[in-house]
Amino acid sequence: MNTATTPALLPFPTTLIVVKGCPALNVGIREHWTVKEVRELGPDYSHFVSIVIERGGKTLTFEVRHVNRLSDPEFNAKRWEKPVRFARGPQDSKVRFSVVTDAPPWRIEYPQVWKREAVAVAS
Repeated sequence: MNTATTPALLPFPTTLIVVKGCPALNVGIREHWTVKEVRELGPDYSHFVSIVIERGGKTLTFEVRHVNRLSDPEFNAKRWEKPVRFARGPQDSKVRFSVVTDAPPWRIEYPQVWKREAVAVAS
């Protein structure tokens, strides 16, 4: 039996809202941050995920316990042992994440890297 499969939408939010901020990192409550990149760190790093977010020209990188946490309504992230709590913000339908890993497809042990890209809307 041969069936066509379509790729599932990735559970990454396109926008994050800060629930619990961190004054040391200049991250305030209720700020909206845009997700630029999601990078799996792999089994050597306990399956942590690195997320790159930006707001107003400022870019920060946080670590999240597992890629599945990004699909939760709220999740904790850390940067230099300073915790921040994020909530999923509004999803932008004009944005998707594409895999940009240089690893060959048959090598599963290579971590995945997803980068944000805009989708052209057909009129």
